[in-house]
Amino acid sequence: MFQIAARINSENDAVGCFDPTKVILRLMDEIPETIVCIEDYGWRDYDHFKQRSAYDGAIRVAESDARRRAPIYIFRFRTANSQIIEDWT
Repeated sequence: MFQIAARINSENDAVGCFDPTKVILRLMDEIPETIVCIEDYGWRDYDHFKQRSAYDGAIRVAESDARRRAPIYIFRFRTANSQIIEDWT
């Protein structure tokens, strides 16, 4: 069983977050057979609305969402018992 973990000190008021790119790279180091879609799904809706010349309000909302959530990467790997794990970071 693989476990990739990190600890954030919760004894102070500091805010911690994980860099999705670093998480994916660490996952790929630990489980080399991991398949990662390199498309940034955080910006996908924004790009779609821009291509379709959507209403300005929709584009602004999509941009705001992307700035808060991106980057988002989808990944998949198979465990030792052949179970497929798919998720995003």
